[in-house]
Amino acid sequence: MKKIKEEKIEMLRMQNRRGAVLLKNQYDTISGFIVDVLKTYPENEIGLNELLELAHPKLDAQFHGDVSWFLLQVKQDLEARRIITTMLTRNREQFIRLKNPNIESLHKKPRRSPAFS
Repeated sequence: MKKIKEEKIEMLRMQNRRGAVLLKNQYDTISGFIVDVLKTYPENEIGLNELLELAHPKLDAQFHGDVSWFLLQVKQDLEARRIITTMLTRNREQFIRLKNPNIESLHKKPRRSPAFS
């Protein structure tokens, strides 16, 4: 029986460090969740704890393992790609902000123009 290889993504980290490797469909699910949640919040900003609380009911059934770990890995990748920024308050609370609220999708394939078909 032939085993189907699933596409994987090596995530980026700040300071040119290597990131974790996730299946592309897992990465797309979590990155899409983060961006969609940020788009619905005022000023495109949410606290990390609140984001984690929202993630568990929506994502737990789709992942084998700790959803918080997956979410934190993808969050670091999105920071390295400059899609989101993270800010710390004086109380060491972490807030995440979407840099460009007009972003459509992170991994959408570009549409081909009819002129180039």
